[in-house]
Amino acid sequence: MKFFLTWKSWQVFLLVVLLPFGFQFLLMETLMSSSEIDHEMMFNVIPLMMLVFIALYLLWFWTLGTELNKIIPEKERPSASRFKFGIKFNAIYMVLFQAFFISTANGTSFGFLVPVIFILHICSMYFMFYSIYFISKNLVTFENKVYGTNKSSTGTFFLMWFFPLGIWFVQPRINKMYAAEPST
Repeated sequence: MKFFLTWKSWQVFLLVVLLPFGFQFLLMETLMSSSEIDHEMMFNVIPLMMLVFIALYLLWFWTLGTELNKIIPEKERPSASRFKFGIKFNAIYMVLFQAFFISTANGTSFGFLVPVIFILHICSMYFMFYSIYFISKNLVTFENKVYGTNKSSTGTFFLMWFFPLGIWFVQPRINKMYAAEPST
């Protein structure tokens, strides 16, 4: 998946944002413009399309996090185990959440699972924020060659958080970093 490191901003934006949302928009337009709205189809297909978006987004994060971490000098490299666990947790949680959503939309009552889903959702949010922090910290650490305590990753964190906008600023830095690394 190293292509995420060499692709231009517009290519990543096209793959991770425009294609999933564009396809979902066309699907919604088709479903809504028909004479009879097939709610069952809508509540089954749209969550599956969201899984495609989430999978591409998490795959981009996985690639950035693992590859950026590899180029930090080993003695200064933060452990990637929580980051990797968090991405895997989010991937599994999103599949389970979409299955829960589809089941609930089709009339199955899982009211007793709502507290569990709530707790899992809070955990998922934590791991997404941690993933953004991990990627931001590694990118800024590599760029500045400052290891240990580095507090200047806040701007990169917010750019990663506001993803569709931030990709235009973060991806060129990743391209530059990856091009400058001789061992890749």
